[in-house]
Amino acid sequence: MNQTDESATKYEGQLKEEIRIGWPMDHDAGAGLLNPYAQTKVGSDTIFAWLARYQNAKAEGRDAVNGTIGALLEDDGNLAINAVVDEAIRQAPPVEIAAYAPLTGLPAFLDLAKTLALGERRSELEAMGIAVTATASAGGSGALYLAATNFANRGDHVLLRDRHWGPYKGFLAGCDLRARTYPLLPKPGSPIPLRRHRGIQRRTCRDVSTSG
Repeated sequence: MNQTDESATKYEGQLKEEIRIGWPMDHDAGAGLLNPYAQTKVGSDTIFAWLARYQNAKAEGRDAVNGTIGALLEDDGNLAINAVVDEAIRQAPPVEIAAYAPLTGLPAFLDLAKTLALGERRSELEAMGIAVTATASAGGSGALYLAATNFANRGDHVLLRDRHWGPYKGFLAGCDLRARTYPLLPKPGSPIPLRRHRGIQRRTCRDVSTSG
């Protein structure tokens, strides 16, 4: 018997022993490494699943509207591209394009983000001892997801305006969070009369139209 035959025989013996004592391969063995939340999350992301349904409908020639758009599109439906950003990226050194970005984001970008968010009050707030930080994300939706998954506990309720972007509920559901809403516009009987708001709205529209 050569070495190959000996190895095969040894493997077969181990396999038979595992079957005998109840150790056959468990395809779910890795599930024990996941927390309960991760074990219950299945299927595709809600937004991408609906996008796939839209794409399939269009491919079948059906009259469908994409309600999952989270990007700015031109009037013809093509993706809107900022020409200045596109030119800057194309002129960047190859090493900056190909290399990994820092996990937490580019320091100069993060510092600028804090200044843009706080404006002239930044120095005053930092002098008061208030810690200011910034976190990079892949996009606006990524920022919302990071906020939901890090700042709220599982099972909590998150307060939203009653007029909000529909995917917010998807972000919250994916983090085992629930939504509660408050009225964006006052209703009849509220402390702020609706007619007053409507007057402001009419005046604002009139001012905008005359200033244009």
